[in-house]
Amino acid sequence: SKGAMPFWFVVAMDCALVSVGGYIGAYLDLGGSGFTSAFWQITHGIILCVLLFSVGFRMFHTYSGWVRYSSFVDLWQIFLANLVGVLLTGVASVVLRGVGCTAVYMPDLLGIFWLFVFSTFWMWLVRMAVKSLYERIRRDRSAVKVFIYGTGLGGTALAESLRNSEPISYQLVGFF
Repeated sequence: SKGAMPFWFVVAMDCALVSVGGYIGAYLDLGGSGFTSAFWQITHGIILCVLLFSVGFRMFHTYSGWVRYSSFVDLWQIFLANLVGVLLTGVASVVLRGVGCTAVYMPDLLGIFWLFVFSTFWMWLVRMAVKSLYERIRRDRSAVKVFIYGTGLGGTALAESLRNSEPISYQLVGFF
């Protein structure tokens, strides 16, 4: 939609977060001296991991509508997309180690775990921060704080309606 972040920006940001997670995981796995001596092999491995994680991003559309419609479902989709990326990374790691490839550092099980944890955490954190900032900017200063009675379909539909109104005249505080 007009005014939304382009999907390529979101994909690039997610890829950068996976890269950071990969570097942190490799550092924890190899230590400081091992990390510096294998930096380029690690970088090649991270490029491969980013491509594999991109398969999960595409499968679960983690790049669309996340600022306006961010919710628990979106965070779950990030979890699943990163899980796909981790599984593909694990398969690639086994294959590359099996053929004796030394030009690419692929993380072992602990490194893959750290890659998953850091990537997922940072992607969640960035999305929640941007969503919070987006809602704070859109909210009218005189917005009335409200609670919704009921958490069924009617309550959640009303909450979505409140969130999508322009400008935000009501600030949803919680549910009863």
